[in-house]
Amino acid sequence: MKIYDGSNSQAGQESFVIGSLKEKRNGYYLEIGGYHSKDDSNTYLLETQYGWLGAALEIDKERSDEYNSNRSNVCLTADATTFNYLDYLENNNFPDRIDYLQIDIEPAFQSLKALEALPLDRYRFSVVTFEHDLYADQGNLLIKEKAKKIFKKFNYVLVKENVEHEGKIFEDWWVDSNIYNDMETVC
Repeated sequence: MKIYDGSNSQAGQESFVIGSLKEKRNGYYLEIGGYHSKDDSNTYLLETQYGWLGAALEIDKERSDEYNSNRSNVCLTADATTFNYLDYLENNNFPDRIDYLQIDIEPAFQSLKALEALPLDRYRFSVVTFEHDLYADQGNLLIKEKAKKIFKKFNYVLVKENVEHEGKIFEDWWVDSNIYNDMETVC
């Protein structure tokens, strides 16, 4: 997989998105788990070099304040497990197809709750990275399997399973089946 200059993603997620979507400009993202504006960010390059619009959610106010002080796109201080995604996406004119969805909050069961809260019957995501932190607890295998059932129910294709960083298995990468055949293989 080509790693794009300027990307700070932990395991190449941003490069995966850029390559999968053929270096798309002016896309949209939803980042569940904003963490930091630049460090280990999966959307910094998308916003700053590719002109993407989007929003992040971060439960920690200090982190969302830091994010907002360094980025043009908003980071909302919110609980991603109870957030009203449908209202927010509709009220902020997000397209029905959002190019990238990141789900990365701890502990892993929170990532699953956030996934379950999303209006997947109304919005499609071209590329998804879902963090399950299998390395942290073998009990997270159940979370990973429940997420897999949800993604398959909504016709997403698993393209990279058990992504590792520093020898730790922590994430799966998905694409919408509607774009899978048009997607370049990048991982």
